[in-house]
Amino acid sequence: MKYTISLLLFIFTLNANAQNNVTIKADTIFISEDMDNKSGTFYTKDKGNILIISLTEISSTGYAWSKISKPSRLLLFINDKYSSGKSLYDNGQSIAGVPGRRLFFYKLTGKRGTVKLKFGYQRPWMKNTPPEKTFTYMAKVKRFK
Repeated sequence: MKYTISLLLFIFTLNANAQNNVTIKADTIFISEDMDNKSGTFYTKDKGNILIISLTEISSTGYAWSKISKPSRLLLFINDKYSSGKSLYDNGQSIAGVPGRRLFFYKLTGKRGTVKLKFGYQRPWMKNTPPEKTFTYMAKVKRFK
């Protein structure tokens, strides 16, 4: 899994251009808030390609990432999953305070257009307060010719 993500990140980095935009041609697309690029163009041949958004989360603080953006005809939300962080000093066990990753999985529908994906980092029970931070990614979906 780490090898696959590293390879995708390498391909992602190679395709970056000076306008801070990315063009990707792959079956699985991996985006992280750690990357400098906040927008990208995805070329899809058929519907079914997967987009994964990865965001750092420290669940022991009570904060969690959630989707803010509305549903889109370009991307079908599949699900989200939390992967707990592992301590380097405790035999790889999950412990409080170690950051994990919240992964959001989307399937490209095969339609063309632009979609804005927005996520908020907040405590779920504090619905009337704005998120502590947000992550926004603009995706342009095109089809191979």
